[in-house]
Amino acid sequence: MFDSIIINPEKLPVSGEEKILLKDAVFQTKNFDKLLLLYMISDNDELLLSKQKEGNSNEPYFYIEEEMKIKPNDLLFDKIAYHGYLNFYTSISSLWYEFEAKFTDDKLISIKRIIR
Repeated sequence: MFDSIIINPEKLPVSGEEKILLKDAVFQTKNFDKLLLLYMISDNDELLLSKQKEGNSNEPYFYIEEEMKIKPNDLLFDKIAYHGYLNFYTSISSLWYEFEAKFTDDKLISIKRIIR
C-alpha cells in the first residue's frame, strides 16, 4: 500500500513537454503511513492533506485510483507539518518519473529528479 501525492507539474524539474505529460499525474509515496491518503504539494510550497468535503470534514479522504478520479477542487486540504525528504514517483507511458522534495520547517525548499 502507499499514499498519493498531487503537485502542479510546473514545480517539477522536467522539460515543458514532460510537464504537459504530467499535468494530471497522481504520484505515489511510501514516506507516510501507507493508508491510501491523498497529499498535495501546494503552489505555496506547503504539504497538504486532503479531507472529505461532505459530512465530517475532519475525516481524511482515502484515494483509491481504480475507483474514482478526483480533482483538487473537489476536496478540502489542510496544511500539515513536515520536515525532511519526501520521495514520490509515477509511471506514464512506460516512462518512470521519480522526485525527491526537501521540506524545511514545513516549507518546500527544493525538488530534484531521481534518475535510475
